[in-house]
Amino acid sequence: MTYYIVAFVIIGVISLIGTIFAGIQINKSMGKLDQVGEEGQEELLKKDHFKTHSSNLRVLTWIYVVVFLLAIVFFLLYLFLK
Repeated sequence: MTYYIVAFVIIGVISLIGTIFAGIQINKSMGKLDQVGEEGQEELLKKDHFKTHSSNLRVLTWIYVVVFLLAIVFFLLYLFLK
């Protein structure tokens, strides 16, 4: 039982770190957008500078899908191996 709790905690910490990392990247992008004027904002948007937001969303989605599946696997292992 203790091993499963430790595994859940480790998986949770990894997903939290991934979420914080993606949030930092989004904040940096938004900071760049705030620093430039309206013309600069249009140029950044035309250069596809903010395509990374969709990749950050994909990364976050994969992080939580993997965490959810691992949680289910560990829970099933706990049920069948106890």
